[in-house]
Amino acid sequence: MASNTTSLAAGTTTTINLVDGINMAVVPGWTVIRQGDQSADLVNGDENAGLFVDAGRANTSDIRQESTMAINQNIQSEGLTNVEQTPAQPQTVQGKNFQEILEVDYTADVQTDQGTMQVYGAWVTLYSASTRQAGFINLFAPSQDAFDASLQEAAAMMVSME
Repeated sequence: MASNTTSLAAGTTTTINLVDGINMAVVPGWTVIRQGDQSADLVNGDENAGLFVDAGRANTSDIRQESTMAINQNIQSEGLTNVEQTPAQPQTVQGKNFQEILEVDYTADVQTDQGTMQVYGAWVTLYSASTRQAGFINLFAPSQDAFDASLQEAAAMMVSME
């Protein structure tokens, strides 16, 4: 459950409890629009960038496999087409919950009520081999400018999960 002390407009932080010990601090200006079991959807104040986050028990034995599985599920669930991916190499992080991170930048098409729209995004997988916990984040926006403008805030929320 998301716990709020006061409204986001007042500049306070909302914390989303995703799974035991793994939380995400929501930065001011972002709103939780859906909180599910181990997951949440957020939107920025301009409503031109969105973020999906999920955390829980890893389904695979390494970060590359976990990332591929989560990305494929996201592509199918969102109905993305013409997906072009730019994967990076896994990096080490010194977090409380995760020790590895893998980012895959992408562009894709998605169907809307107004027709086909291109989206710009990044899939980020966080992973702990020792605890077999994983986190998955999808940051996306309808333009490269909106995506770039949301990166700093999204990165702060992601770091809060590490």
